[in-house]
Amino acid sequence: MKVALIMGFVWCVGCASGQTAFVPFRSQWFYSDDGSDQGDAWRQQGFDPESEGWSSGLASLGYGRTQLNTQIRFGSDLGNRHRTTYFLHEFEVSSLQISQINVLELSCVLERRCGAIVYLNGTEIWREGMPDEGMLDFQTFADGSGGPFDTESSTAL
Repeated sequence: MKVALIMGFVWCVGCASGQTAFVPFRSQWFYSDDGSDQGDAWRQQGFDPESEGWSSGLASLGYGRTQLNTQIRFGSDLGNRHRTTYFLHEFEVSSLQISQINVLELSCVLERRCGAIVYLNGTEIWREGMPDEGMLDFQTFADGSGGPFDTESSTAL
């Protein structure tokens, strides 16, 4: 089974079920950091980030810190940064792994400044610091709840 883990505003990601890491730290990610509207297609299975001109780099990804493996762009104006950066990483879970798991718990460590929405196979599974209601698009601001800079979340699937 191919699984697409798609996250916004991610610097470090570690996902595990029990002790199995599906997305190890320092893994290769695709990202779109040009401030464009990527619509909904980017979070669907079969999306090809390479053919869409997305960049790639090793996690941790971000800007404004020296400890990052991949520095991303935020725009040309420090006072008017891009509101959305898209990140995508695909990983596979074998049939054997699935058969050995009663409940898959996806644990993610997400470092972000404002807000993030996490999708798995095109379905939203986690939201932090973003409005709960209404239509969201690439120009939507975080809701100001911010929270801790480094956030850990577990979601049972």
